[in-house]
Amino acid sequence: IGSARRETSCEVDLDVRIRKLLELPAPEAQVRLAEVREALGKLQRRVSELHGQIRRMQEVTPLPHGWEVRFSADGGRLEFHNHVERRAQWVRPEVPPPWAPRVELLEMPQAIARLGDLIRCADRWWELQGEESRLSILCKRDHLRAAELREQLAASVISNAHLVLTTLNSAARLRGAAGQSAPFGVVVVDEAPQATEPSTLVPLEFARSRRCVLVGDDRQL
Repeated sequence: IGSARRETSCEVDLDVRIRKLLELPAPEAQVRLAEVREALGKLQRRVSELHGQIRRMQEVTPLPHGWEVRFSADGGRLEFHNHVERRAQWVRPEVPPPWAPRVELLEMPQAIARLGDLIRCADRWWELQGEESRLSILCKRDHLRAAELREQLAASVISNAHLVLTTLNSAARLRGAAGQSAPFGVVVVDEAPQATEPSTLVPLEFARSRRCVLVGDDRQL
């Protein structure tokens, strides 16, 4: 299972991941679940704040060439900076005519920075949401059979993964868990000429992807 973090992918064995989850005592799982939900609430408020700031900047663009809109130091007001004349003002300059050079929203450094923050928030939200799902399952483990508990945990881990690496035949182990997760974006079969058609159908069945890439050299061996 590959989980993308920063610029690299973190390799995690599915069985090891589930075993570590099952070792977590129920009281600790409940405490951690409360912490994760609190973090999700803070993250949601931060996303709303960023959306609001980007929307405010969008409402005052485009600007004439050489201008930039920024938030003031306290973050409450918009400042308009004229880099040509090297001055700033609170009032929005006149909107440039259609034929005149202009500066759009995505050319504003602060707008780009806030969009980057939104992307990072989305990645963090995805990570916390997956953890919340697994902790919720652990908190109700007393009401689940052992096989059902492991299958639900596996489904949660797979749903939160960016990459799933498996052999064609061992992919059959993931059929039950993958059926509870969202469809995969794409299936890539390496060394495809060495695989049989029935074995190739195994990952295609549970991945439920509309795209499949077969990679290999049919003259390699």
